[in-house]
Amino acid sequence: MSNNKRREKREPCYGKLIFLANDVPAYIRDISEQGMRIDVPVPFEPCVNPQDICTVKILPEGDAGFEPFTAEIEIRWIRTDPVFTSIGAKLSHFEEGKKGAYDILLSLYRSHSSDEG
Repeated sequence: MSNNKRREKREPCYGKLIFLANDVPAYIRDISEQGMRIDVPVPFEPCVNPQDICTVKILPEGDAGFEPFTAEIEIRWIRTDPVFTSIGAKLSHFEEGKKGAYDILLSLYRSHSSDEG
């Protein structure tokens, strides 16, 4: 029997990222081959305007089995409230030789979404 009393279902997180310019950590959500939603647990303005390029380090969360790598992301949209920021981003460049690590990360999220039906 579950004692989970959360009102909302927790989203899975298989990867974290760090915005390297200002050392701000975030969580990767809703990932696809085209991009991802990034949740930052603090109010945060990573770039002056959407469509700016940011360099990030992507790290495995928990037992996600991929090598950390750097990538460039293009900010598409930003939604900030007093305690949280969500960012829509497109991956624009991977660290050389690390596309396989991204493919593993992508497959983890796909596997979770297919388990949900």
